[in-house]
Amino acid sequence: METDFYDKVVVKVKYKGSEGSGILISDIENNNSYLISAWHCFYKQHDIDYREIEIYRQEKNELKPVCLNYKDKIIIEQTDIIILELDYLEDIPQYQIVCPELRDQVAFVGFPNGLKDKECMTHRYINRGEINDFPNEFIIQVNSERDFDTYSSDAKQNMSGYSGCGIFIESKTISYLCGIITELGSEEGLFSFVNGISIIDIEDKLYQVKNIHLPNAKWGSFEKFIESTLSIFEEPLANICSVQIPEIVENVTPDSILEHCGNKIVWPYSNKSIQKQEVWEEWLLYLIIRCIESRDNVRNEGFYIIKNEEKNRKVKVLYATNHITLPEFLKDYLGNAYQDISPGQIMIIKTERTPAAKRLPKQKIKNIVSNISSTIGKENHLYIDDVEANISEMSVIHIDALVDEMINFTEQEENEELRGQELAKKLGERIVEVLYGI
Repeated sequence: METDFYDKVVVKVKYKGSEGSGILISDIENNNSYLISAWHCFYKQHDIDYREIEIYRQEKNELKPVCLNYKDKIIIEQTDIIILELDYLEDIPQYQIVCPELRDQVAFVGFPNGLKDKECMTHRYINRGEINDFPNEFIIQVNSERDFDTYSSDAKQNMSGYSGCGIFIESKTISYLCGIITELGSEEGLFSFVNGISIIDIEDKLYQVKNIHLPNAKWGSFEKFIESTLSIFEEPLANICSVQIPEIVENVTPDSILEHCGNKIVWPYSNKSIQKQEVWEEWLLYLIIRCIESRDNVRNEGFYIIKNEEKNRKVKVLYATNHITLPEFLKDYLGNAYQDISPGQIMIIKTERTPAAKRLPKQKIKNIVSNISSTIGKENHLYIDDVEANISEMSVIHIDALVDEMINFTEQEENEELRGQELAKKLGERIVEVLYGI
């Protein structure tokens, strides 16, 4: 998958004798595609002669010319970036941009000058490294795993063709674009690191000029997750859930949730994991449940809390990427994110596989807290009693337990004859009972 992806996305750029690299990406609406590269690969000209641009892809280790129809250009002088607007290219795989984090393992993929000779077996090269610094708000610094110089040429000669190439974060089988390389770490190539421009900064400039976003979960709508989310239900529950969708789409977006929660909707916290489709399917499912309870919950962000006469309990919705049981998750979370827990909080969890036990009773939580509270107390300079007091009445439940409750309720004998709004009303009342009783 990796090679095929880079075959389509990473390109070699030639312009009037200058050689560099670039990446192809389409906007979130699939209306246009874009070639993003370093402006100096075009001699920092403002009047680009499109007829002089040559673009190549590597396919089966051979360079193949690509015909592109250029529509417009955006030049970001401050950061040495050029964005060329193209007609939409159907063969570009849909992939997402992401904000990088310190110590992220990355790959920068381009066409170095050291491999431009016809005798070379390959022309594109994947160089791996680690993000080690952010010198300012838009620069990414990447340490390479290997030196740039060789016996026959220095680093500056070898690496110059990398200008304009993409910096990708590879997560399992998925690649995310996080930046564009613009220069070596030093003009002489003395150090094995490169500087790039954050794709988030580039995307921001594109939006300012064109009012269009590059693919990122933040800018999406819950509409794209409807089919996969509702597929777990059968009638009449499927219909009850589907009628909640317009209210949710109108009032809540992934962006609004991220503005409220940041990346703390996944565990471990990660800018990459929030791009996972399963994260947003879980959120849509949770919003459907709360919307059935009361549509006011999605109209005024009431889904972040559960209200009752005695007190309001905060709700944290989390997708756990590395745990499949609730006790495992809770031990890890308490040990590493204790400061993010509110007294009496309700935690609604989704895991990659549904655990056998979908709820943690209070006694189980108490035992887990007792096992690790001394460690937390030492690290945070708290008394053990303070830890246990803050965790008291906390509830942890897998979201599938709520789904099971909804399915069981609609299948109960006294409810089998109910339909439409009457069934939805009774189901909403049952959801209230369950949530307030957790």
